[in-house]
Amino acid sequence: MSTEAVTSPGQDNGGAAPSWKRQALVAGLILAACVVAAVVLIKSRKPAQPEEALAPPPLVSVVTAEPESLVIPVEVQATVRATGETEIAPEVSGRVTWMASNFVPGGVLQPSQPLLRVDARDYELLLDQARARVAQAQRAMSQVEAEAEQSVREWKRYGQGEPPPLARREPQLNEARAALATAQADVRRAELTVARSEVQAPPYRGRVQGVAIGLGQFVSPGRPIAKVFPADALEVRLPLTDKQRLLLGIEGLGGPLDEALPVTLTANSNGRARTWSAGITRVESTFDLRTRLAYAIAEVDSDQALEALAPGQFVNARIEGAGFDNVFSLPRAALLSENRLYVVDDESRLRVRDVDVVFRDDEQVVVGGGLESGEQVIVRPPEYPVEGMIVTTRTATTP
Repeated sequence: MSTEAVTSPGQDNGGAAPSWKRQALVAGLILAACVVAAVVLIKSRKPAQPEEALAPPPLVSVVTAEPESLVIPVEVQATVRATGETEIAPEVSGRVTWMASNFVPGGVLQPSQPLLRVDARDYELLLDQARARVAQAQRAMSQVEAEAEQSVREWKRYGQGEPPPLARREPQLNEARAALATAQADVRRAELTVARSEVQAPPYRGRVQGVAIGLGQFVSPGRPIAKVFPADALEVRLPLTDKQRLLLGIEGLGGPLDEALPVTLTANSNGRARTWSAGITRVESTFDLRTRLAYAIAEVDSDQALEALAPGQFVNARIEGAGFDNVFSLPRAALLSENRLYVVDDESRLRVRDVDVVFRDDEQVVVGGGLESGEQVIVRPPEYPVEGMIVTTRTATTP
């Protein structure tokens, strides 16, 4: 029967006790190191900073600048006027005995037609007297000529050589000839006075502007009684600025143009819109002292002058301008001020650009310089534009 050794609880069993102590020491050291490391990490950490959210670049609408050739019209407003005006005045005095039926305000007159007649009985009597004096002068002339012939015959019978001037009665002949010429001139003057008792229209087709005389009234020489203007020759005086003259290709002032510039006139007449054709033929030589504008004269086509168009009428004029090459037509919204707009560069940054504005109206602006082909022009900028800011582009829709 084998016998096992029994160890009491307090008895040392070899190296078991030292091993347990070492493990406890290592665990304590590790725990202490972890605590120290945790404290160090907590003490050295920085406060959390919130990340700032980046806003997207603002969206802008752009159009692409493409060069083209354009004919830019010029639109102005003006008043129709007559090319000339003639004052009708009698050349003799007397009472009006007859007037033409169309010699009234607004009447259309034919060239040199009779307008009125003045009582010419006194002038006809003077004509009869002048003719009587001519007959007397002719009789006296014949008598002097007969006496001169008789005197020459007597000289040849009794005298010697050629008869002298007195023998030929030259002084008497000259006096008789002068008296006859004077009497004949009196006849022509009296005939002219009788003819002038009939007042005629100007030598063109005209329209009566006003009449200040009536049948039975007394007229005096040189006192105007009516005004007439050419019915087939109306014109419009068009005010032009320097920029508009540039668009029309008018360089200087004064003189006729080499080629008439077409003009379309529009106005309301009798409750409906009417259109007439005209052409600028010349430019006045000076600027208007009040407006500092130059004036071009457009002549209305003669076959349209009487068609509901009259002096004093207000019209709108559209003038076909000169052609321009390599210009850029942009929406009016692209223009910021007198000559500035926004463009987007190759880095999608907003830039301010100075340009040369050739023409502008309510819908478009035409730029002649300061842009390059293919550049993007902003037509709807951001709410708060800043030079150099990054933007996002989209193509503007055509209205």
